[in-house]
Amino acid sequence: MSDRKGKRRSPQQQRSRDLVNAVREAGRLLLEESGPKALTTHRIAERAGVSVGSLYQYFENKEAIIKAVYDYVDDQQRSSDLRYLARLQDLDPRQRIRAGIEYASERHRRMLELDPEYYRDHHGDYRISTGLLPEDSDKEANRRRAVEFTKQLLNQLEDGVADRINIEHASFLLGRGLSALLRAALEESPERLHDESFMDELERLFMRYLYPDRSR
Repeated sequence: MSDRKGKRRSPQQQRSRDLVNAVREAGRLLLEESGPKALTTHRIAERAGVSVGSLYQYFENKEAIIKAVYDYVDDQQRSSDLRYLARLQDLDPRQRIRAGIEYASERHRRMLELDPEYYRDHHGDYRISTGLLPEDSDKEANRRRAVEFTKQLLNQLEDGVADRINIEHASFLLGRGLSALLRAALEESPERLHDESFMDELERLFMRYLYPDRSR
């Protein structure tokens, strides 16, 4: 068995990549089925059909597997951002706002359900809509992506909205605002993410900003 404190091997051959993928998928399934408390390297290895020694060649510990699971789930979710944006074109403005809030909230809920403790500690590493621009590990670039995503949504609203607001400022306020509000809920009271009335208040907040003359 390799030294668990040493540098992990990087999978180069297809057989090694298959092993890493099997371990990652086993970790994801066990998290979904039994939760993080039931997750052990022995159970992961058994579910993946590999030896514990083989597992440790590529993953230092259970936490490294959890990170690999989250990175994979994040990649899958980011790939749906552009498809989601295209679907919004068939909705009216109010529906688009609600759909954007629900989409962002649901992504947090899915990630939180896998391993609440891990996600609350590392949620800053997994940002919504990062797939809209080229990859960048810089957090400031990731923040700009949220603003860019919001700008695209605002540009899809009906004529007249851009005449009443400054798109650049509104994209920053709404993009960063929604992200900050959802992350505050995630950190302080994650049950709000499952509360329909909380979603209603977020919708009301943004509707009144964009359409101040409309009644709810």
